[in-house]
Amino acid sequence: MKHPLEGTVEITGQEARFTGTTVELKKESMKFILPMTYEDPEHGGLTMSSMLLPSHYLDNVLWIGNMTDGGATAIMIYKALSTEGMTLTFTSEGGATIPFNYLAHQPDPDNVQFAPFHIWFVAASADATDPGSGGSTDITIGTPLEGMTIAQMLEFASEQTPPIDIPPGTTLRNDIATVILLELGLI
Repeated sequence: MKHPLEGTVEITGQEARFTGTTVELKKESMKFILPMTYEDPEHGGLTMSSMLLPSHYLDNVLWIGNMTDGGATAIMIYKALSTEGMTLTFTSEGGATIPFNYLAHQPDPDNVQFAPFHIWFVAASADATDPGSGGSTDITIGTPLEGMTIAQMLEFASEQTPPIDIPPGTTLRNDIATVILLELGLI
């Protein structure tokens, strides 16, 4: 076979990653950037554990960006683990920057046929007939979610204490609203 033929490629694995750069050097943000970080009760400050614990995984990491047509894109990875150490980059002008790299992990071992991420595209129009749009639905009337788009609901869920986990595969506006409202005890 001199050229790839259809059906001869086998996908044996996949990775979902978020990479970026932050300029914020605070204790709380450092806990998310450095893998396996915890506060040392004996000496104070932050240090790294020699063991990977379930608490080192972030339930969800969400990025929301605006599109040029007025819509938005929301990308969420699940069970994110910071896979890089800390590298500070200094410039002659401006502040230091810190790159980060999160690797998504499958939260449900029985659901491995899906990658541990979701991407939502939210239309600029508020057409209530489009399940991905920002249109209102009966389920959100009179709740904290009233009038929110999918991107806004995902951000709302991630800001709760503890964050509300949106199960992988939940991509419709009403389904996301239902998960959030059930978790808040409002339905």
